[in-house]
Amino acid sequence: MQLYDSANSFDPVQIIESHESTVTSVRFLKEPIVPQPDTTPSGNKSQLSLLTASADKSLAKYSLMRGKQLNDLEPFELVKSESYNNKIFSMDVSSSSSLVLTGHDQTLTLSSSSTFQMLWQKRPDPSRKVVPHHLKVMIDEYGKVAVTSTTDRQLMMFDTESGRLLAKVQCGEIITGMCFSDNKRHIITTSS
Repeated sequence: MQLYDSANSFDPVQIIESHESTVTSVRFLKEPIVPQPDTTPSGNKSQLSLLTASADKSLAKYSLMRGKQLNDLEPFELVKSESYNNKIFSMDVSSSSSLVLTGHDQTLTLSSSSTFQMLWQKRPDPSRKVVPHHLKVMIDEYGKVAVTSTTDRQLMMFDTESGRLLAKVQCGEIITGMCFSDNKRHIITTSS
């Protein structure tokens, strides 16, 4: 994975090689800074992080190093990596609630973005003959609703706090992209 400086003729800034397979999702995340004991609180109230998901079944988190800017050389350092049992096809984050949503082969997982601790996980009904895969996932900016599209042409919405299924919609085609409208009242989907 390569980072480029868009303000400086797209000069290369950093190459990140911590995944052993295809990187499937990349998201920036601003997280609150937790003051360390015996340190003076800084005026900066948030830390910029970069989260990456991969087909190598891992999730990685990089933090902007202290004193570095995005356009500095090698600004990010790996601070956490977590391996899962299945390939990660899609990932999204909610900065305001520090949540990360990942869509694996047959599993949907909601975790804390700071510790990667799993909050809940949705697995398919084992009695199904064909088990769908989670292709695309998204979480609203407030961290209240998690959405996934699956290979069996369904769009499912979950409450992030309880993991309860809020709605399931059967679609005519496999959803290849989705987003919330600006007013957050609609979900827009694309298909093949």
